[in-house]
Amino acid sequence: MRIRAFHIDAFGVLSQVTVDDLPRGMGIFLGNNEAGKSTIQLFLRVMLYGVPNQRKTAGTLRDRERIIPWNEKTAEGILRLETDGRALEIRRRFGKTAAGDRTEILDVHTGEPVPGYTAEHLGEALMGVPAAVFEKTYWLR
Repeated sequence: MRIRAFHIDAFGVLSQVTVDDLPRGMGIFLGNNEAGKSTIQLFLRVMLYGVPNQRKTAGTLRDRERIIPWNEKTAEGILRLETDGRALEIRRRFGKTAAGDRTEILDVHTGEPVPGYTAEHLGEALMGVPAAVFEKTYWLR
């Protein structure tokens, strides 16, 4: 699997951000403090694996609270990738609760839904590893 591009409609502190033509291999995002690097990283994780259910602990925000912009009801974005010779577009919208989440997995060339993938197991199907393994190997903080 290769991530080709992504577009963030609204996600955390970022809105209307497009990154095209990501190179093969390891990608590194550089920027000043508070520029949105960690937000992009979180965006890529939730686009692949969704938002994990977390209990709120004192003084911390759950991922769902972090990704929805202050004056919005949803966080949204698009991830374009290639896998097994096929170009896919993943469109996700995350609501204040999991019931408000929506996912579309489309063939880039036809615009038709791609059978065989589900929102729940998308990252595992594409990456070949569950979220916990992804976070400890591919997703370096």
